[in-house]
Amino acid sequence: MDPKNGIPSRLFQCISKFASSLDDKLRIGDFEMNRTAGGFLDRAFGICRHSYEYLALPALVVGIIIMGVPEFGTRLYLAVPVFVAVLIIFILLARLSIRRRLSVSTELLLQVTVVFGIAGIVWMAGGDIYQKGGGIYRHFFVLAAFVVCTALVAAGFFTGWVLNKLQIQKKL
Repeated sequence: MDPKNGIPSRLFQCISKFASSLDDKLRIGDFEMNRTAGGFLDRAFGICRHSYEYLALPALVVGIIIMGVPEFGTRLYLAVPVFVAVLIIFILLARLSIRRRLSVSTELLLQVTVVFGIAGIVWMAGGDIYQKGGGIYRHFFVLAAFVVCTALVAAGFFTGWVLNKLQIQKKL
């Protein structure tokens, strides 16, 4: 039997064609999912400059702030509607920022303000002690979210500052 025309060669060619086809489908699917102009958010909500992570990640952070320890109970039943409400708020803020031509740093500040507001409510209204099946409570993730949001605002500020300096130097 000729090794070039044998079963291993044909099997390799078949696997290679399948892998190539799968790669093409996954790449195109990823492009469709993450595209901004003409993507899902643009078609459904008129948000043409952001991907779905822009809305989902901060809303998930808020849901985790409400829920604390993951369990089925009161906090989960409270976290899900708060997640949906914050998602709707972020959709409305994104549409407003596109209409008003707000900068991305202003949008970041709006999102951080919403997350800070929810974290502040949890911190002030929550209890000090975790109770299984109980209400909201103060936990580490509220402080972690505060630190991450502060770092995001600082990074946005310093990035804008550096880019402005580079633009000034480029003009000279």
